[in-house]
Amino acid sequence: MLQENLRCSIKDGNHTRFPAATQWFGLECSSFWCIRQNSNGLYGIDSGLLKMQFHFKALQRTVKNRVRCSGGQVGALATALLLLAGCGSDSQPEDAPVLVRSMVLSPAGSDGAGTRANYAGTISSRITSEIAFRVPGRVIARNFDVGDRLAAGSILARLDPAPFRNNAQSADAAVAAASAELAQAESDVARNAPLAADRIVAAAEMERLITQRDAAAARLRDARARLAATRDDVRYTELRAPIAGVVTAVTGEVGQYFIPGQTMFTIAQPAALEAVVDVPESIVGSLRQGGSATVTVASSETPISGRIREIAPAADPASRTYRVKVELNSPGQARIGMTARVAFEPSKAAGDESANIKFVVPRAAITNDARQQPAVWVIDSKGGVLLRPVTLGDFAGTNVTIVRGVKAGERIVTAGAHRIDAGQRVRPWSGEMP
Repeated sequence: MLQENLRCSIKDGNHTRFPAATQWFGLECSSFWCIRQNSNGLYGIDSGLLKMQFHFKALQRTVKNRVRCSGGQVGALATALLLLAGCGSDSQPEDAPVLVRSMVLSPAGSDGAGTRANYAGTISSRITSEIAFRVPGRVIARNFDVGDRLAAGSILARLDPAPFRNNAQSADAAVAAASAELAQAESDVARNAPLAADRIVAAAEMERLITQRDAAAARLRDARARLAATRDDVRYTELRAPIAGVVTAVTGEVGQYFIPGQTMFTIAQPAALEAVVDVPESIVGSLRQGGSATVTVASSETPISGRIREIAPAADPASRTYRVKVELNSPGQARIGMTARVAFEPSKAAGDESANIKFVVPRAAITNDARQQPAVWVIDSKGGVLLRPVTLGDFAGTNVTIVRGVKAGERIVTAGAHRIDAGQRVRPWSGEMP
């Protein structure tokens, strides 16, 4: 029986209640608004799926005779009685499914429509060489431009060889002089050796002649080495392609001065292509070297299969993404520099289909099991629910990452998880108001 001094209060637009209750019990209610009764005989209005125990006509008669509310409170109570007609009907079966918010699990980073993450990347050559001169000089000829195909050994450009030829001639003259000195020193040793044996020439003098001969031989070896180096410099004035391929970049023109190591040409092999893509932290953990991937380019709708060749061990300090390179099994319609869409298939450990796959869900989906460990309610095909323990990962705003315990394609409850009991039947809410 309602008390005479019962006061009404409106908390907000979605919650109107009478004095606070401690225990609620009774029939199930399938509406989003219900009047409910506590152990002290007080009634309240709340949103959500509740349980009640009373007869609607008796409550209506009692409220009409005993409740006194002022102003807008009467309107709130009248609204509650109207809503009660839809949720407290005696014709509703006790085992009717409860409406719940839910979601179908898909791996973190996917587009929500499938089970694979999809990212934008760029087609590049797996084998790329930056070609530079090994000697300094001024360019007098350039034979190739961007896009030209070339064979290994092709002459790309030439430097002015005159200074290097002069150095080579000087080194050649130094070799000739060193050869003459060595010949003279050897002659002196040969002529004085018999005299030294007869003690006509002092032993110290003979040692001096032998030392001069050895020094002349060393100078000759040094001169010959210098000559070889200068001849190499002359040969290095011609810049040759170390590999066959296509020119993708040119950074020099005729008349420009180059220093050793300064890149002038970039050559790539068009037959060995790969897709380069930067992936976020949420997906890199599910990728493994050698894993499968599919690459699609704008010029063709036919996907190109590939495998993950390289995963960067550290994130880019600016973007906090990881660079992944996918080797294409065949070039197809792909060309160097094209934009590509890369779809990854997360790797799976043997015997565990959900290994290394992460799921981002609302925090409200997480409840606790009997051991006070994180768990979620999984909805089966018949509308039943099962409390499944899970392992949580990172928290981000109102979401949390599940790293273990559930599989892609399963449906879980995302709101009101603490109000559900084991064995209870539920029905996913379509988003439409009843």
